[in-house]
Amino acid sequence: MTSTGHHVVYKTNYPLGSTLPVLLLVNCALQASAFYSSGARASCPDFRDYTALHWGITLGRDEPRYLVTQDIDGLADRVVNAVTAFYIALVTRRALCLLPADAKQPPLEVAFDAPFVDWACPGAYWKGAGSEFLHLTREDGDFHSPRAKLYRDFVLGDIRNLKGNNVTTWHIAIQRGLSVAIFHNLAHAPELRQLGLRPDTAFGCALAYLMRPNRKTLWLVPRPLLAVMTDESFMKIGLQLRTGDKVIRSGHNANASSGSISDATFTRIAEPFFRCAQALEDDLVRLTGVSRERVLWYLMTDSVAVRLRALERYGPAKLLVFNATKIELFTHVSAEGFRFLVMEHWLLQQAHYHIITERSGLGRTAAFASLRDNNVFTLNLQQNNFADDLQPGEGVSTRRMSGAVACMTMTGCGRSMRSGQG
Repeated sequence: MTSTGHHVVYKTNYPLGSTLPVLLLVNCALQASAFYSSGARASCPDFRDYTALHWGITLGRDEPRYLVTQDIDGLADRVVNAVTAFYIALVTRRALCLLPADAKQPPLEVAFDAPFVDWACPGAYWKGAGSEFLHLTREDGDFHSPRAKLYRDFVLGDIRNLKGNNVTTWHIAIQRGLSVAIFHNLAHAPELRQLGLRPDTAFGCALAYLMRPNRKTLWLVPRPLLAVMTDESFMKIGLQLRTGDKVIRSGHNANASSGSISDATFTRIAEPFFRCAQALEDDLVRLTGVSRERVLWYLMTDSVAVRLRALERYGPAKLLVFNATKIELFTHVSAEGFRFLVMEHWLLQQAHYHIITERSGLGRTAAFASLRDNNVFTLNLQQNNFADDLQPGEGVSTRRMSGAVACMTMTGCGRSMRSGQG
């Protein structure tokens, strides 16, 4: 790995190494070049030893030891699960397999390349003759609750000594983020810190190592939008507004080419995010000297109506959106829809600051994956019940929020700390 300024370029000589030469051969050189040059913002290890271990196992040179994980939920949960599984595989010296939960779920490789290790595990060689399985499922609590078995097994104890560690294959189902909590584990934190990892970079570094949007996914985004989102001379504020699953289930304006939402409803559920962005922009202009023309906002939302109204109000010169995206519930995601979501999520990662819905994994994982320090602001807006309060002709609505919703800007307090998730 080499570092140039704010950018990190990964290099490897192992099988299935960097996909950059392949991408440059196709007719999307702009997308490929922009993607790789944007790179990571913090220093990341190259995980060279793990790469060698993975290929040694999967090519049959070393003792077969696998960690297999399958997650049935949406993109955010799947990448959180992938990062958690990676760190368990890393400390227990196992090859990692990230598989779809069932035939209806698009596999990750539909939208992602695996630049260093082939976590798709083709051929199901981890199911070889004589394989022993340990099905490790933990759904009680999280990694930050001392009363939870998750905490006792993965934070207080040595993961290598878990019962069944000698079996060929661990099959795990853990929908919780370990990348922060593992640094409280006295048995494993020193190894991770020696690699150069920190609690605030472990998630983004693992995700950058494991997967990157493939060329089919990169080709989806319009070139002007990709150029601006990967241009570091523009200061970008990413906004992620999640209205909730009920709106998507109802089909209300899910993928309509047009939608409507009243001014009152927009003010209640969306305006706080834009007030926050404006306050943050004001601080950036005042404290850093950047011109307003070089500060842009990027909006990701599961409501077409909110997106259209925001464009009407703020205009395309200030507000950037990925209009081609598809809004699908995680239980019925098409391969094409999954690629669109991955691309939109990756575009959000390119922002310098993130204003996100507090109870939303998509926004938080994108912010963590950006590898930018101290850049996350959260708004705790009620969601998932929006469809209960729909008014005729309105895209979404919600119960009135109690009290003022404030954005804690650079000169205030309340900035979201990079802990507790991921």
